[in-house]
Amino acid sequence: MSGLSLPGTVAVIVVVTAMVVVAALYRPRRALRDGARPVTPGSAAMALSDEYLSGALIVGFAGLVLVSGVHSLWLGVGALAGLVLMVALVAAPLRRSGAYTLSDFTEWRLGSRKVRRAASACVCFAAWVYLLPQLQGVGLTLTVTAGLPQWVGVAVVVGVVTLAVLSGRARGMTAGQALQFWAKLVAVTLPVVAVLIFAGAGHRPDPTRFAAPTDVRVTQDVAIQVGAPLTVTATGRVDGLPRTGPVRLGPGRHVLGAGGRVRFPQNAVVPRAEPVRRPADAPATGRAHTLYGVYSLLAAMILGTMGLPFLVLRLYTVPSARGVRRTLLGALGLLSLFLLLPALYGALGHAAAPETALTGWPDGTLLDLPNRLLPGPSAEIATALLVAGVFCAFVSGTTAIVLAVASTISQCLLGGGVASFRAGAVIALMVPLALMTVVGPVSAGVVVPYAFAIAAASLCPLLVLGVWWRRLTGIGAAAGMIAGGGATVACFAGYLVGGPWPGWIADLVLHPALAAAPLGFLVMWGVSLLTARRAPDGTGVAMARMHLPEAVVGVATARRQS
Repeated sequence: MSGLSLPGTVAVIVVVTAMVVVAALYRPRRALRDGARPVTPGSAAMALSDEYLSGALIVGFAGLVLVSGVHSLWLGVGALAGLVLMVALVAAPLRRSGAYTLSDFTEWRLGSRKVRRAASACVCFAAWVYLLPQLQGVGLTLTVTAGLPQWVGVAVVVGVVTLAVLSGRARGMTAGQALQFWAKLVAVTLPVVAVLIFAGAGHRPDPTRFAAPTDVRVTQDVAIQVGAPLTVTATGRVDGLPRTGPVRLGPGRHVLGAGGRVRFPQNAVVPRAEPVRRPADAPATGRAHTLYGVYSLLAAMILGTMGLPFLVLRLYTVPSARGVRRTLLGALGLLSLFLLLPALYGALGHAAAPETALTGWPDGTLLDLPNRLLPGPSAEIATALLVAGVFCAFVSGTTAIVLAVASTISQCLLGGGVASFRAGAVIALMVPLALMTVVGPVSAGVVVPYAFAIAAASLCPLLVLGVWWRRLTGIGAAAGMIAGGGATVACFAGYLVGGPWPGWIADLVLHPALAAAPLGFLVMWGVSLLTARRAPDGTGVAMARMHLPEAVVGVATARRQS
């Protein structure tokens, strides 16, 4: 969309004003009391769902379905299955441990501040990778839907999140988040209903044009249909031949090879695109390993959910381990309802406007679809609703992550206290902002799974073995986190460099979880066996506290104190 859009701008102003007013009305002391007050599992489930449904996850899921088709639907399945696994394995024991953050749990269970620092580093890396597409996505969201410069969207979100965190509002926002979840659900549902009605009535989109010179990274062999002669700048294989520099594409079908880059000129019509289907006996290439990619994406989402730092914070707003399980099961139902929507947007975009996969930002599918498929004023109204819902998702998701990182940095590096918490919040935002200026545009549908993969390869082994295996040692835990988390961070750096990577190396770089998570578990297990004599003191007491009923633990504690 070019030019300033009045409906999109009004939607942003309304959402920002509402959030600023709520943040201003909360006083820090009152917010702290509200955050410490137990809430019902139903309210906690809605608040957790609101935090989990970040803007990057919503628009990234839709964009991934647009680009990769049905294979990407496993992302939503993995996100939901991760909550089931968390309920089964770690939710109640973690709640009984009394640890407020993952770093606190590490030191409490293993008795080592050095291992605590390793866990804190993994939390920060996973959170910063998650924040990168969050901040970049909100800037591009306002550019696409409201015609505002990208830096405006980033500045607005950073300002609102900073006010929310530093004012204390973030510590006492359960009730507001519960309401926000339903507001997002309505805002995202109504436009897709309208799109389905008009698409079924035969409305067809107008051709999309590149708003600016656009670089497209080709992640798999793709065939494009060019309607008029077009000159692009290519690096990689075009129609089976290696190309570097300007390439003239005549009308008709052309094949862009995986691992290459193509720069389209401004105002050129975006060509329709579809993946190239290879014969069954064709030699395997990096992008042909779709089964490995699906399993790795599932592993990242299922195992990584347990390591998301804000989920641990949410466990302490309910009064008991039983309430924790009810909260997570309630969130499972709410998320099942919501995650159908971005998948539906992506499927509609894949069917009605597949060429938008080549616009350089497939995450814009969800936001641009009303303008593509709805006529006249209805498109502007639907877009304004989407902007409001997605902008809320960006702010709430960013706030939850910044709060978790600020708590981790404050407690682990800065000694605790209000001043160190505020400094931690600034650091939590500054790192991804600096990274944005270096890496350029990224797709949330690709980058968000990296954040889950880092958690899956480092924090998930720590939690599972720390809760269920009494022989875990501090040295083993640190070695496993460094091996699994370090390998995933290295793969993320490889993705940013861009390759091209040959064959299986490309798949390991793009989908590291299925290799890195077992590596983290194996190293943690093996090193712990080799250092069994250095097992922490009080392991038996810690295991009893996590696994015995809370009433029994409470009676035993009272007797010791008397």
